[in-house]
Amino acid sequence: MKLHRIRFSISDLRTIPDDERPLLIALAFAINEITVLNKLVAISSHISSGPTWVVQAELAQAMILARTLFGKLSEFWALVQKGYLKSPLSSRYEGILPESACKSLASLKQHFGKKSLTNTIRNTMAFHFSLEHAGAEMPTELPGEELSIYMHPSVGNSLYQFAELLMNFSLYEKIAPTNPEKAAHAVFEELSKVVGDASDFGQWLIIEILARSLGDARLQALLDTVDVPTPPSYLSLSLPFYFEMPAPSPTYRV
Repeated sequence: MKLHRIRFSISDLRTIPDDERPLLIALAFAINEITVLNKLVAISSHISSGPTWVVQAELAQAMILARTLFGKLSEFWALVQKGYLKSPLSSRYEGILPESACKSLASLKQHFGKKSLTNTIRNTMAFHFSLEHAGAEMPTELPGEELSIYMHPSVGNSLYQFAELLMNFSLYEKIAPTNPEKAAHAVFEELSKVVGDASDFGQWLIIEILARSLGDARLQALLDTVDVPTPPSYLSLSLPFYFEMPAPSPTYRV
């Protein structure tokens, strides 16, 4: 795998205007988090064919990561609004950004301009523990295996499955009542779309800020190629929930 690398100095960064440099750094920082979380969500969706309690745990893990990613996307949009849309940078770069970045920004505006699933999850499940959401109407019947607690001497291998199911059920009822599979599909479909738009717009804006400040010639001079030796195939990866933990140390308990 080959990567294109741009290596710049502190002097290069100082040539970026003071009203643009904070957005450049914050955008790059945000996209790093979105990229890592998105990969973890994708890998965690490779559910094993183990017994029910293993499948339940891995599904819960995938949803926990997805909720966190939704929350980060909501924070990313708040950053774009404050640092770009409500600042002089918007008019400065509006005619410079490529068409794909403009389309991604328009899509993000449409998504966040209405009551979105992203904000609902952010406000009730991702970065907040909502008593109102937890107290929503519960399903009339569920098998006992779905309302379980799996406990282990190591905290890292314990799961309160009943809470995951009830909180997700409350969310699914808002999306597609009586059809949890359809609701779950809608969650991950929306997540994929917003991640794509955020990444496309953010990456292009970062490059354009650098190019405008440093100049195309300087940017090309800073560009080279590096190799990543034998990266694993995405399809070969998984993220198990249960694994053997090391013995706890006197100062740190897992």
